[in-house]
Amino acid sequence: MEVLLEEYSGFSIGQYGEVSKLYVTLKRSDRKVHQPSQLVLAEFPFEDFELDFDVKKQIPKLIHKKNKELKGLEMSLPLLDYIMSKGSGDLECGLDSIYLNQLDHFKSQLLSIRKNDLEGDSSGVIKLLKSGINGDVKTYSYELSADNLCLEGL
Repeated sequence: MEVLLEEYSGFSIGQYGEVSKLYVTLKRSDRKVHQPSQLVLAEFPFEDFELDFDVKKQIPKLIHKKNKELKGLEMSLPLLDYIMSKGSGDLECGLDSIYLNQLDHFKSQLLSIRKNDLEGDSSGVIKLLKSGINGDVKTYSYELSADNLCLEGL
């Protein structure tokens, strides 16, 4: 989950303090520009996920426990190698574009869950991830005030 957090938020796991959620943020995919602040599109507790085994394809896959109708993330050997390497701190490991596309597809599945959860929700809470000067990532929440139409910190 920590490797997915790094992929979907753009911040390394060491920048977070205690983390128990997978954040999906709006960020550049090319990583050519440092983005110290990112808009959180969705967040999911780590416990909402489980590793399952696809008997037909003979590979493990990561699924969202509350939405089993979604395809999930199939963990082919190259993808598993990448996750294991990144998880053990290898900074130079890379991933072919076909597997990056799998990660992006899983991200889109997660965002579709979030979209369905938001239908009818008018809370208007905006969350940001921001890295400070020391690199630590913190979460900030804001709400649109109906009275004066400005954002107020929560």
